[in-house]
Amino acid sequence: MPYITKQNQAITADRNWLISKQIRCSLVTD
Repeated sequence: MPYITKQNQAITADRNWLISKQIRCSLVTD
């Protein structure tokens, strides 16, 4: 179970990073 939790945390961190990157890009372009 710890492995799955760690994997989920990594996926969540990746998703948050991508979302923040997209927001930053959209703010820069707008």
